[in-house]
Amino acid sequence: MMKIIKKYYNFITESLGRVEEIEQDKSIGIWVEDKIKENEDILRIVNNYLTESKPDIEIANAVNLLSDWDKETLVKEIEDVLSDTQEGELTVTASVVNEGITEEIEEIAVAGKNTFNCFLYTLTAFGANKEPNWETCPENYYIYWSYQADKQDLIDVMSRYHSLHNGIKHLEKCKDKCGLYMGISFSDGVVYLDYGIISNNDKLLIGQFKLTNSVIFSLMNKSNKSLASFKKEMKDITINTIKVLMTAKKELLQYKPGNYEQRSRIMIANGIMSFGIYGVGKWDGTILDEGEFQNLKQNFKTWLSKYRWSDKIVVSVKPSNYWVYFSIKIK
Repeated sequence: MMKIIKKYYNFITESLGRVEEIEQDKSIGIWVEDKIKENEDILRIVNNYLTESKPDIEIANAVNLLSDWDKETLVKEIEDVLSDTQEGELTVTASVVNEGITEEIEEIAVAGKNTFNCFLYTLTAFGANKEPNWETCPENYYIYWSYQADKQDLIDVMSRYHSLHNGIKHLEKCKDKCGLYMGISFSDGVVYLDYGIISNNDKLLIGQFKLTNSVIFSLMNKSNKSLASFKKEMKDITINTIKVLMTAKKELLQYKPGNYEQRSRIMIANGIMSFGIYGVGKWDGTILDEGEFQNLKQNFKTWLSKYRWSDKIVVSVKPSNYWVYFSIKIK
């Protein structure tokens, strides 16, 4: 079955013109109906594309009346769901069936992994592939990316995907900076991947789904260009690593080794969490006094030892040009 799906999808993604060739053998509408019978959760995705269709029209006919662009993206979303099901990691999007659902519920609905695919397509359209943004990384995030974009250009691209319509509503009200963001957050012991829009300097969540090791593996194997930085930063990283480091980060935000002038934000790169403190200790020119250095290192280790997770980490303390850099990583 998976080979058939892949073959069908490969035809579609070659070019929009190939859609007609496929329909000579079997219409996309009938193919979609078949997939709904296999997995009822696909109906949630399909309904996002049929908001303007008459309620009495059959699904197959309604799908066949969609634009070529919508047909292509719909099939891609369905194929992603089917792939996830095969891997045993089905995550149901919170996009809701249109029938009987109020506008208020639609406003607060949080999408999941399937809508994230459309979000990635949007990032790719803007050539978004950059390093993490540590300067604005929220305290409850392991890592965070943000991308600025022109408001109207962003609306035009997001309008191609029905599942992103809630984000468009917020963008239309934006009068200041607009953009997109994604990141890995940690809450109540659970790791999530969040994604959304930036409007008037506020982060507005479009979707969120739980990260597991198998989900990370799936994302690492996606070919989308906008995931290049994600792949670089998440190589060899496990959910346990994220949980330990995020638990440590919460405490490290409160760490104060005496008087100092400045403190950097906490960064996590290649599984190593680090931050710098400027102006702490006694310095001879740009060289930290050896006794001061040993005291700082020992005091840092002693401070960490009161936490249960301290036996899972190794510590590094390095002075450089009036900065002292503290780092920890999993053993």
